[in-house]
Amino acid sequence: MKIAVINALPDSLNPGMLSVDFALEHTLRNAGLDASIEYFSGEANYSLQYPDGKSRSWRTIESVNDLAQHDAIIYWGDFLHWIGYARGDWLKRQAIMYPQRPPAAALERYFRIMLEPDDAICEKIILFGGTLYPLNSADLLDTRYESALTRLLSKARLVKFRDMVSASYAAALTSRNLNYQGCDCAFLLDTRAIAPAAHAHANGYIGYSFGRTGESGPLVELAHEIGKAMGLPLVDVGWLDGNRQLAQKIALVKSAKFIITDVYHLSVTSLREGKPVFCIGAGSAHATATLSDKKKEFLFKQYLADNFYLFHEYVMQPGNFAPLVQQIAHLSENTRIQDKLFSIVNASAQRSRNELLSALRETS
Repeated sequence: MKIAVINALPDSLNPGMLSVDFALEHTLRNAGLDASIEYFSGEANYSLQYPDGKSRSWRTIESVNDLAQHDAIIYWGDFLHWIGYARGDWLKRQAIMYPQRPPAAALERYFRIMLEPDDAICEKIILFGGTLYPLNSADLLDTRYESALTRLLSKARLVKFRDMVSASYAAALTSRNLNYQGCDCAFLLDTRAIAPAAHAHANGYIGYSFGRTGESGPLVELAHEIGKAMGLPLVDVGWLDGNRQLAQKIALVKSAKFIITDVYHLSVTSLREGKPVFCIGAGSAHATATLSDKKKEFLFKQYLADNFYLFHEYVMQPGNFAPLVQQIAHLSENTRIQDKLFSIVNASAQRSRNELLSALRETS
């Protein structure tokens, strides 16, 4: 089976994007599916060298119809089908890489690659692990976009968004009685070969990493105060540290008693590895860009983990420190709550994995 994968232009060795990219290869290998994968991007030819010595290359295409010789075409993760992504990230990078190309021409390529396949190609298309959560009614005033998106969602072989909000949007647009909710692609990553990190902390440690919600300094200080109050040392997972390999970061997560962070994919990693994670995000933030905090809030909401999600406005108020520590201590020790949470997470990932593999087997 020949599989074409279209995903966002990789951001160097961004650990979240690496987790997403590796997950598909792991899923196919573990299922014993005989498949060759080629990676494509609508933005640029690109090669990336990984710390383990392996490399991967992406080739540009002018239209998704260029991939007609492939048995399956997978849009894998990210915000690929949200018009705000096209008008923001896509056009900004196109202006840098192709300064001679007018914005209208760049947007035309976006439609051809992401949204407007021929009918015969639609039957091969799978949308998995992406999101539309920032979509709003103003976006749908673009009638070409609304029509193209609705048609694609209606005709694709499989559509599985990573969050419940996107799934509800898809149902509303298509008027089909289908379940469009899947999971983030990184939940399918196989990390069994990665051993927990060795450490000398008898009672475990709190793993942390910040850098997405406001200034990281005050959040690091807060984490240290929580560690002092609970009698636990802190270890920096270094999730956004480009000098540390993904496997090292995952190993540190595996050894931690729990994680506190403001990073979306570190939260996904912790949930996948069965580690309690307390994620901090701005409660008053609107979903206006790909790094908006709402995606973190939705992640925890859909897995019934509201009690593990901490609003930035709340945690930064000094008077809330004592109840915050009490909440974290209770949840980090309550194995019954944790077991229920992880059973929900694991069931969702397994169901999504099975649906993806079933759709791929139907194309072979």
